[in-house]
Amino acid sequence: MADAALADAVLHYMLRSSVDECLALWFGKSVRTDAEIRARFGTAAERAARGEYDHWAADAREPRRLVALAILLDQFPRNLHRGSARMHANDARCLALVKAALRRGAAETLAPLERALLCLVLTHSEALADQRLCLAEWQRAAVGLAADDPLRAFDDIFERHIEVIRRHGRFPHRNAVLGRPSSAGEQRFLSHDAYRFDLPMVRRAGGGFAFAAARAHPCDQLDAPAASASAASVSSARPCWINAAVRSSPSTAAAWARKRVTPAISGPSNAMPRDA
Repeated sequence: MADAALADAVLHYMLRSSVDECLALWFGKSVRTDAEIRARFGTAAERAARGEYDHWAADAREPRRLVALAILLDQFPRNLHRGSARMHANDARCLALVKAALRRGAAETLAPLERALLCLVLTHSEALADQRLCLAEWQRAAVGLAADDPLRAFDDIFERHIEVIRRHGRFPHRNAVLGRPSSAGEQRFLSHDAYRFDLPMVRRAGGGFAFAAARAHPCDQLDAPAASASAASVSSARPCWINAAVRSSPSTAAAWARKRVTPAISGPSNAMPRDA
């Protein structure tokens, strides 16, 4: 398949007709989705891993090809090699390609949904500087988004990634697959799920979708000094990750957004774990 046709096919697959559908595809992975990606794009992902499409990242005339390359190197391996260290084999090179392209201003003409895929490359890094760059890039991309836009989910997602790296210097939920021993603090961290980016997206009983974070707890205080009573109250009252938002009226949605609660995501219910 020619470069242009392949890039278009990858983008068409990942960028669905609605934001909700896109986020459900990206984070609500299923065995069926993994098999579909393997059948349609497995060979292309292998070629991308060998560097055969690296030139897409330098094509200033076609910035969307950078997004397609990021999908092949960063997103699809998490489907193709789920549960193995190979999930992360391309991360460093993809990160370098994306950062170089961002320095050239490659993302400036992309839509926020497309830029979110580039930010995911940054947020998969275990370097704090990359996490902060991710949040800064996303804040630029999100200018103009409404408070109740489903893409506002990433406001909280990216901040939570920063917090995990700030506390632990790495993503503890990767330790097992990468053969790294977990410290006592990381083991305590892994016993909670508010920051577990590898957990699946599941359907809530009341409607909508959420990342599996069933146990409500003041998640901002894990392995951190005790906070004041008022701060603890606010933290424990705030649902973790993406919550089933009340969409009964624009004012209700806006109020929830101000509390840092993001809109519900619809999509397939046979979710599988998705690693950060």
